[in-house]
Amino acid sequence: MDSIDKIDKKIIMALTENCRYSNSLIAKQLKISEQLVKYRIERMEKEGIISKYITAVTRNAVGTLRYYTLFIKIKKTRPKEKQAILDFLIKSPYAIRVMECEGLWDISVEVTAAVLAEVKDMLDEVQKMGGIYIEDLKVLNMYLSRFLKRLPFSDINEDSNFAYFKLKKDISFQKELLSAKKIMFYGVARLDKVDIQILSKIRGNARIPMHQLAIDSGYNVQTIKTHITEMVKRGIIKHFTAQIDYSRLGFRRCLILLSALTNEAKREEIIAYVHQNFPTAHSVVGYFDYWNIGFLVYFKNIQEVDTITDNITQAFQDIISDYNKLIYLNKLKDESYSADTGKMYKEAINYLEAK
Repeated sequence: MDSIDKIDKKIIMALTENCRYSNSLIAKQLKISEQLVKYRIERMEKEGIISKYITAVTRNAVGTLRYYTLFIKIKKTRPKEKQAILDFLIKSPYAIRVMECEGLWDISVEVTAAVLAEVKDMLDEVQKMGGIYIEDLKVLNMYLSRFLKRLPFSDINEDSNFAYFKLKKDISFQKELLSAKKIMFYGVARLDKVDIQILSKIRGNARIPMHQLAIDSGYNVQTIKTHITEMVKRGIIKHFTAQIDYSRLGFRRCLILLSALTNEAKREEIIAYVHQNFPTAHSVVGYFDYWNIGFLVYFKNIQEVDTITDNITQAFQDIISDYNKLIYLNKLKDESYSADTGKMYKEAINYLEAK
């Protein structure tokens, strides 16, 4: 397990807020040298604490009209079938997150697709590979996914941000991101080939320097800046963030699942309660299912999860009828959107035009 100090934590805070912040901007905010910032970031990258830099998008805008979570349970006596399914899912362009779990299910998969047929084809293949050894396969239609807090550190204040610093060469797009924060993009965006190519390049490398992005894409820096700025302003690009492997810092992850008789107002009340009272609650998801609310929390001791669960269920005992937990073990694949963005986008456009 790697150890970090308060400076590392503040750098992580900056990079999760916007990983396109320059080293000089971070250094100025933290009142340390730019050289120290560079050294700390490179060390955390080398140690795997910072695993990658991702661009988060409004999924439907880039052609993801279907968004599901698959939960799979396989008989413990069939490790060969389980591994075959995992290998298939890891290679699939539609599975953006694949994790091994402990609890109700053994495998958790987040699936994005342009049309329902693609999801059905994937399910058919999984069922064919697992056969009678699949004890349970659940498909949950996800309608909500929202960050609560990005950091599980109790000694760092997440409310401070770097937005008010104005540098001569600002390539973070933070001003536009803050202005577009509440913009909701519905439907599929009209993207051109330049947009698609830029999105494919920054999907898993959001911190790439502008000059390198220009070389890789074949477009000049000003063209790239213009296109990214427009995608941010339209609410297509939501943020640029560092992906942190908290397991290297001693944290594990658990999805607390709730079955609640709730409307939107009550759901927001539960979310606000969790956000206010539990600093290790990372995000919330909503499903059209029996398990209709899920909170992803970080923990070092399983008793921490039990305490959070007990508090939530007691505070809302009139509407929560059932609860359970799913502990994430190994993260086998983790992407922000499909590697085949261009293909998925074209499929979505063709589907909508044919309706």
